[in-house]
Amino acid sequence: MQEPDWNEIPSGREPGAGDLVWVVKKSRGRFGAMQKAEKDEHGLVIASWISSMGTPKLTFITRDNEMRAITASCVRVWAKKGVPADKELLDEWSVIHRVWMDKTYVPIIVTRKLKDKRYRRPEAPFVVSRDGNSVLVTPITAPARQLWLSQNKVHPDDWQSLSSGDQSCVSVRVPEWLARKGGAYG
Repeated sequence: MQEPDWNEIPSGREPGAGDLVWVVKKSRGRFGAMQKAEKDEHGLVIASWISSMGTPKLTFITRDNEMRAITASCVRVWAKKGVPADKELLDEWSVIHRVWMDKTYVPIIVTRKLKDKRYRRPEAPFVVSRDGNSVLVTPITAPARQLWLSQNKVHPDDWQSLSSGDQSCVSVRVPEWLARKGGAYG
């Protein structure tokens, strides 16, 4: 793919999850086991974080479904999530993102936390965040642990079964790092 014409794209856009980025210079950062992005690579941002030194970092997936990490100051945003003009390009990349999730997310079995009887409402018998985007669960392999599974960390096909329904035990697919952190995998 050819590098975009940066004169046509507004500058000063901060990269975030769901944006398309283009690596414009090499990063000096270290990313542990993650592969560092090289100049002229591009892809869809799947995560952003702040390093222990206060530097914004990004993880993105390439068209070949490979994960790369980079310092945020080394990229330029060439399609922004939520901008109508970029919708067609982002829709194309959402298919790539879905394929990546199908390949990398791991299944775990969790039980949803029931609300206390005095707070239970018929429409929401399980503990859910105020905005409805997270559900409190306990992995069956680690009954002493509880974790919040947010909508952006659960495979889209599994979110409906986790956020609604009356069964307390459900199977969902999540990123491997989250499953390990919650004690549900490995």
